[in-house]
Amino acid sequence: MDKNKKIKVLYFAGSGRSGSTILNIILGNHPQIFGGGELQNMCEVYNATKICSCQAPLINCKFWSSVMNDWLSKVDDDNIDSGLKKWGNVEGVFSLKSWLKMYFGIGQKSKEFKEYLNSTTEFYRSLQYHSNKEIVVDISKNPLRAWALEKNPNIDLRMVHLVRDGRAVAWSLKKNAKEQNRKRPTWRAAMFWVVINRLTNLVRSKVQHKIVVRYEDFIENPGIILKQIGLMSEVDFSSIINKIESNDDFVIEHVMAGNAIRKANTIKFQTSNSEGWKNKLRPGSKSLFKTLSFSSLKKFNYQ
Repeated sequence: MDKNKKIKVLYFAGSGRSGSTILNIILGNHPQIFGGGELQNMCEVYNATKICSCQAPLINCKFWSSVMNDWLSKVDDDNIDSGLKKWGNVEGVFSLKSWLKMYFGIGQKSKEFKEYLNSTTEFYRSLQYHSNKEIVVDISKNPLRAWALEKNPNIDLRMVHLVRDGRAVAWSLKKNAKEQNRKRPTWRAAMFWVVINRLTNLVRSKVQHKIVVRYEDFIENPGIILKQIGLMSEVDFSSIINKIESNDDFVIEHVMAGNAIRKANTIKFQTSNSEGWKNKLRPGSKSLFKTLSFSSLKKFNYQ
């Protein structure tokens, strides 16, 4: 790969439980693209307890261990853990201090921020080299990470604000919490969905190349949405659209975090109705969510 050329990163920002893992897998089948999953979460999952989609523990996965060791050799850190922790100091999505520093440009000429920029640059370069792909898909979804990438002179950021009906997100969060013997109150899910999408709106206004994609539109009309993403990112997705139309398998390789669907060997894309949550989410939860997030639902044309 040409080290003098900017690294193109196709970044998905927005709320979790919005379908980014499926998009990551599908786009990762493009010959120029590597889709590794929620790359920001490397600091949480690079250990013996977390499994790569290749079914190996992440630290034993040949691909990811090669990437991480290569990256570590190029940054000024003693070990992988200490290097990854530096990301959180800049990208803390729930840190008011981090948002204020990014908004007002505080400390962006400091040694620490320059080290952060170099760290993320070398991480993506290592991904490029070991995947032998020019473009990296990152579905971390954290809008503050997207803003930091936009400020990185070595990154060519192409941002997708991925949105799913917040009531579907609430149902998915509740379902996931129930499986883990936890509770996810509707009001909390609503506040999360509203806040993260408003923060993503803010960052989107600061990014040059961006697009808003509704998950429901992608599921129902994947070809149209892929063409729109392609225009924004300057990538020809004809081969991916052909695979969908031919009902071909999509191979899953080395996705390190995201929805459990990543653990399958292959998937097929199926256009379907994405409103199954309507029959599963309780009427009271629907009403409460709509009350708390009415303006945001309206903004994204969710009636």
